[in-house]
Amino acid sequence: MRPVRDRPTWDTIAAYDAMAAVYATRWFGVRLTREMARFVRCLNPGARVLDVGCGPGQDLVWLTEQGFDAVGVDLSLGMLAEARKCGIEVPLIRADMRDLPFRSGSFGGIWASASLLHIPKAEAEGVLRELARTVRPGHVYLSVKRGWGETWVERQDVRRRFFAYYAPVEIRRLVEHAGFEVLSCWESEDLAGREHSWINVLAQCGIRAPIQI
Repeated sequence: MRPVRDRPTWDTIAAYDAMAAVYATRWFGVRLTREMARFVRCLNPGARVLDVGCGPGQDLVWLTEQGFDAVGVDLSLGMLAEARKCGIEVPLIRADMRDLPFRSGSFGGIWASASLLHIPKAEAEGVLRELARTVRPGHVYLSVKRGWGETWVERQDVRRRFFAYYAPVEIRRLVEHAGFEVLSCWESEDLAGREHSWINVLAQCGIRAPIQI
């Protein structure tokens, strides 16, 4: 894994390390039911699936329950430690999504919920190409926050974190430029009632016949 030296990544990971226990308590029981259902319909039974930015592992629980061979990666050691405390038994790997430690085509699906949004836009297409390399042929679900530009967000109880916001057409074009075919793109409200809504993208890579969603 290459060294993490850029300020947006370094500061954001430090924030998640510091808030890992609180984050796990708040979000471990939350499931994106609609998004998960759409993703599952694209996968072969028992497929190997990578959760990129897995946090404390709440989505890994669901993937395992559905019979998939799940693997979680996150750059925050604090989050990975919380995942173990929460009883996650699947492989957990500290890794940077810009340089995943897997051979090409290692997975049949990638679940990247609320992870790309912490990557500077200048690097986002490179991340998506790395996902395409790792999943080809296969399917990817990703979600980002709707909005404009890039900014730092800091609350009184949380260290500052870097966020990149997207318009629907912007993220769709980015995904397509990285080599994916977009199957579906839809918006959803934030489950916690926060300011920004979510843009969800379901895409495929290296598959000729699209699956009907």
